[in-house]
Amino acid sequence: HFTDQSTGEITSWEWDFDNDGIVDSTEQSPSYAYEAGGEYSVSLRVTGPGGSDTETKVDYVEATTEVILTIGIMADLTGPTAVESIHIMNAIMDLTRFISEEEFIPGVELKLVTYDMRGDPARVVPGYDWLTGKGAKLIFSPLTTTGEILRAFAERDKVPLFIVSSTEPLIEPPGWVFCFNSPVSYQIKALLQWISEEHWDYDDGIPKIGSVGWSEPSGIELDTEMWEYCQDHPDKFEYVGGFLAPVGTVVWAAEVEMLKDCDYVAIPSTGMGVGIATATFAREFRDGGYTATFIGLDAISAFRGLLVDGCGWEALDGMLTAHSTLWWSEPSFLVDLATELLSKYRPMEAEDIVYAGSGYLGGFQQAYLFFSILWAATAQVGAENFDGQSFYDTATAFEVTYEGLPEWGFTETRRYASRHVAIYEWSAAEEDLVRVSDWIPLSALEAARTELHQAQTAVAACLADAGAATLTNWNNTTGWDGSPGVIQADGYDAADYLIATFNAYYEVQEDGEITGIGTGGESWPGVHWDDDIGNWVED
Repeated sequence: HFTDQSTGEITSWEWDFDNDGIVDSTEQSPSYAYEAGGEYSVSLRVTGPGGSDTETKVDYVEATTEVILTIGIMADLTGPTAVESIHIMNAIMDLTRFISEEEFIPGVELKLVTYDMRGDPARVVPGYDWLTGKGAKLIFSPLTTTGEILRAFAERDKVPLFIVSSTEPLIEPPGWVFCFNSPVSYQIKALLQWISEEHWDYDDGIPKIGSVGWSEPSGIELDTEMWEYCQDHPDKFEYVGGFLAPVGTVVWAAEVEMLKDCDYVAIPSTGMGVGIATATFAREFRDGGYTATFIGLDAISAFRGLLVDGCGWEALDGMLTAHSTLWWSEPSFLVDLATELLSKYRPMEAEDIVYAGSGYLGGFQQAYLFFSILWAATAQVGAENFDGQSFYDTATAFEVTYEGLPEWGFTETRRYASRHVAIYEWSAAEEDLVRVSDWIPLSALEAARTELHQAQTAVAACLADAGAATLTNWNNTTGWDGSPGVIQADGYDAADYLIATFNAYYEVQEDGEITGIGTGGESWPGVHWDDDIGNWVED
């Protein structure tokens, strides 16, 4: 908008907004939209009874053109996980609105396009095609199923997928799927380790533990990981069993009977079973007079309101859940900002959303990381040059620490951002969740074994890329020595990649087999390499 500040009696105005000699407006104080970005000189000629006068201001206007950046959202808005998905969606929309209003990403207009999964995996690929057809360069989804089905599509089309939760097939080998949470296996084992060290009194003997849920992928994974942990640590837990019922089960008489003598019971806290199955089992178990401490992961907290309404605080008192994000009561600017935006944009819903649980707040923290990466990528390449590749390049080297939280980020080989959990206890006295631990690093053993698998995958890929059966420039002591040309395919130096990327300095045989770690290599606290089994074990 331009304002005439001439004095005296003026009868006509001639504005030339790009100083090309052509009059663009004869209004006194006009508005003008430039078609292209750049610096423009502006000229104004005014005429009155006393004659005419012209003033030109050189490079007076710096015009910018905003790039529309479309983000696709794939969420279950009308299916079995809609309660949590809708709160996450609201958080993303509110944060997007705030970022746009404050112009935190210069030169970018954010546009969200949403596709309803309706709880149907068959809709994933059509939804992806629809979103990318709408111009989506990035896709955000709360659903692991989305990432598992679209993994190959994302890599082919160079469309990064940002998924809230993760599974091992999503993160290995590392690709174009970026997950916020670590796999269930890492989180549940960290929780069990904390219970054994901080919660249970072994003067009372070895505690009995079991799990219950629906027979669906997340429930099966949780049961499997608990069984494995108990097998590896018979001195810490006695595993009674995992009892998985058909999807949709809400009557648990048989499962309650099998688990009634447990000291700890893992109730549904991931996948489709969380929510309805959790509330119905908890109520039935407590109605039977049984006292086991319930345990689970942070997805349970997204259904706090449903659980409290369904079975009451007394039934939930003492429950322990492992969280990767902050709860509403924590001091942090992210919690404060989420609370502020909730009150600003959803004043009539705010109280109910907080009572419902962590869906909005957890989604807000995860979305904030997503937009932080987006901001960094556009700052590095410029808004006009942003694409999926620039997001990928930025994300694979992105690390950040927010107030009250441990470090989040990704690397070339790690595709989950959160590497710690905090334990919260559900308190009937407080009618709230209370944090009872510091941030706990995820299992060093899981991290070490995961990295070994990634190293093995890298070696196999190098051999395949080079079309070779054996490695060259192989050193008997340290494996690859990092010399140029160890194995190169399309400019990819396998040795430099392996040594620079991984925590341990792996000893690699000529045929590509990893048999140990070389001299000078680092390892992880609490684990060591076992040559007999060719893997990491706990000290």
